[in-house]
Amino acid sequence: MKNKDFPKPITPTSKTRLWKCSEINDWLMEMEIRRDDGDL
Repeated sequence: MKNKDFPKPITPTSKTRLWKCSEINDWLMEMEIRRDDGDL
C-alpha cells in the first residue's frame, strides 16, 4: 500500500480494509505491463 498506485481500500470499520477484486486485478495487470516494458 505504500505504492501510491495501489488501489485505495474500502474501510467499513476502522480496523477492516477491503479491496475490490476488479481493482486489484487491474492493478496487477498494469504492474505486469510495466514490468514487461522495463519500467519496474
